[in-house]
Parts: sequence; structure tokens; C-alpha cells
Amino acid sequence: MPWTPNDKFIWDAWYAWEDDKLHAFYLQAGRDECKHDPEARHNLASVGHAVMNSHGWREVGTTFTKSNRWDDVAIWTGCVIRAPNEYLLFYTARNSREAPIDTPSEQQRPQHIGLATSPDLHHWQRVPNSVEAPIIPNPGKQFGLDGVAWRDPYVVKFGDKFYAFICARLEQETECGIVAYVISNDLRQWSGEPQFIQCPMEFYQMEVPQVFWRQSTLCTKRCYVIFCAQEKDCSAARRAKNLACETGTYYLQSDELPLDYEGIPTFTSSAQLLMPNLYAGKLLKPECDETPALLGFMWADAAGNFVGGISDPVRVRFADDGSIFAAN
Repeated sequence: MPWTPNDKFIWDAWYAWEDDKLHAFYLQAGRDECKHDPEARHNLASVGHAVMNSHGWREVGTTFTKSNRWDDVAIWTGCVIRAPNEYLLFYTARNSREAPIDTPSEQQRPQHIGLATSPDLHHWQRVPNSVEAPIIPNPGKQFGLDGVAWRDPYVVKFGDKFYAFICARLEQETECGIVAYVISNDLRQWSGEPQFIQCPMEFYQMEVPQVFWRQSTLCTKRCYVIFCAQEKDCSAARRAKNLACETGTYYLQSDELPLDYEGIPTFTSSAQLLMPNLYAGKLLKPECDETPALLGFMWADAAGNFVGGISDPVRVRFADDGSIFAAN
């Protein structure tokens, strides 16, 4: 059954494995604190924690909150990656002392990325060089970026390098949502100049990205980018192509490439809708599971009201042409 606690709004979840135990971390805000207005949740968000058992999700409680330093507004979406002797939590936050910047859709403070570690997935402490300042700061209006969007980090190791994939936006009016990335050797020091995943520019924002490689034949593999967007984020160019323009989870797939291909490829085809009305969708073990589970939160009910929570898992399959479709 989907998990939607009655006392809080829950959205944007990310997941971590402790051996065969699945942990969920998610954004949360109390319904009473929000005066039961889901739009108020964003500046009240902290990180909650739940563990999957045979009966569903068992809530552990609040596990990470804002500080009184650079990350003093709220905690936003992140990810957890396992290192040899610890777990690392990369998270999004904002600083109340930074002035808001106008964007085409809103006025918003710059977003930055911090880092905390834990020996057990329960007790988190900010690393020393992320206490007073973010570990992956917003580049500002360099490199053609808008100086605001720099959030939802997804950190993964490809070869001998770590990649942090980040929801960003170019400084232009439309069709400007991108996935940027920076690279590290040690998860502590990150390259200063971001690179951008090259793909058709069809969305105002590409939120909560997940990037992975999956072997397709004995000697080839494909790269995939999972992301989510609202219906209003779809560009006029995408609509003109009569492509799906719905709130939900989308994906990009690369051409088949040799197994020894290194780097991030160019995506030439338009994004495909994977699951409508499911937001912040993440696949569990997509690199190796024959039918990975897709988890996210339901955006709205039939009346258009915000739902949130964590959805039932949806099993997906990968077709021979690389496309992804629901298996159940």
C-alpha cells in the first residue's frame, strides 16, 4: 500500500540500501505547521526517515534539519551514497542572508548543496568543510546559469570518478531546464566548472535526476536519465511535436555504446513519459535488476489535491530498443 501519513506532507524521497534493508529519506513538513496548505511545505521542510519491512514502511522519525549557518531556511532534496566506512548525505539548502533572485516563474534564493555523513544511516553530522559553506556551491550566473536552480543532487560512481548530477537552469525564458554535473575523486572536493548533459531542450526544469548505465547486449550499454517535470514545465517546442506533456516522471535514453565507453553521452531523442502523476520517481537497482521497482509520490488525486507520500512500487522492464515500460 502507498504510505501517506495523516499528520504531515511527504514528498521527494531518495533511497539507500543497508545490506538487504531499504531505507527511505524524504522531505517532510507537518500539516498543522503548514496550516494544511501544501504550498507552505517548501520553507518548512526537513528530512524524515523510514525503513521498509514486511508490513510496509516503518517511520523512524526526523533525521536531518536546517542549521543556523548557510543552510538555515529548510532542507531540500538530496541523495545518499555508501562509502567504505560511512554513508554520505548530499542535500539541497538555502541561506536566508542571500537575496532572492527573479526567475521567469518565481522569486527564489540561490540553492546550494551540502554534505553530512553517518556511520549507520541514523545519526548525521555535517562534514567540517560543509558547516560554514556548501560543499558544492551554486555557481551563480556563470556558465550561462540562472543563479538560482542548483538542487536535487544525485551522486553515483562511474569508473574511478564520482559524478554529482544536479537540477539546474539556463538563464533564458523558456526551454532552459538542464541536468548539470560536477566530478570528484573523493566525494569531498568537486570540480568547479559544471558540465551539462546534452539533450533536447524541452522543459523549464528537470527535477530530481537519476542517471545510470545499463548493459543492453553482451558488448553494449545505454545511459539513462530519469527526471520529473510538471505539465506547465513542458516547452512550446515539445507541445508542437505532440509529445506527452503531463506532470510525472520522464526518461532519456542514449544510443547503444561500447561497454568501455567513458563519460556522459549526448542524448539525441526527446524524453519519454515513464509514469504520469508520479513525481520524483526513482528506480531501485536499475543497473542490474531485471524488473527494477519505481518509487515516487502521487502528485494529485482526481480532484487535483496534493497527495505526496511514497507510492506503491511499480515494476518496469527495459525493451530491446531501450525503452522503459511498466511491467505490472
